Amino acid sequence: MATTTEPPYSVTYWGSHPEAGNDDCWYGDEYESRDEAEAAYAAPVRVGPHQIPDPDTMYVMLEGPDVHRIRLNPEHRPTTTNDDDREWKREMAMQAGMEFGIDGYNDMMGY
Repeated sequence: MATTTEPPYSVTYWGSHPEAGNDDCWYGDEYESRDEAEAAYAAPVRVGPHQIPDPDTMYVMLEGPDVHRIRLNPEHRPTTTNDDDREWKREMAMQAGMEFGIDGYNDMMGY
């Protein structure tokens, strides 16, 4: 009976500190050798087929049988809560506007 084993090293990408208990690991890769994992860990954080910078990833973590390291992504650009709240408020106002017209939109926006 053949058994398969998982590669011993992983590099994972996080939205907050991996040890904060938030469970927001967004993606990661596994590696057979420590050298491959070290290279991925040290590389700039890129996503997608066009390898564009990923400013949303805050931390990168390298784990394996003989290593556990965490580093900040130097390209991380945090969003402010106020920007997120404004976007959410606009979205809710647009939904209210679709249902109740301009008065619904204005009420939701506080006009």
